[in-house]
Amino acid sequence: MDGVEIDQLVPTGHLGHVLVELCEGCGTLVLGGHGYRKGGMTVVGATISHCLRHAARPVTVVPFTAERCDSLTDTGAAQQFR
Repeated sequence: MDGVEIDQLVPTGHLGHVLVELCEGCGTLVLGGHGYRKGGMTVVGATISHCLRHAARPVTVVPFTAERCDSLTDTGAAQQFR
């Protein structure tokens, strides 16, 4: 695509540490989450939890649900999440 520069990076290490390090020059860190509800609270995984605690930038967690997946694709990929 014209005017779009793409960098490819394959980091190694604990994903939470890598994401926190990579977002140092960014305005915000946006992560997709598939947390679940337990006892009226949303439970998130270890990677999101690490980023929320250690990132020096704002962190936005976008929830992923099977319903949203259905609206994005016709392949039935959302079936595996039900």
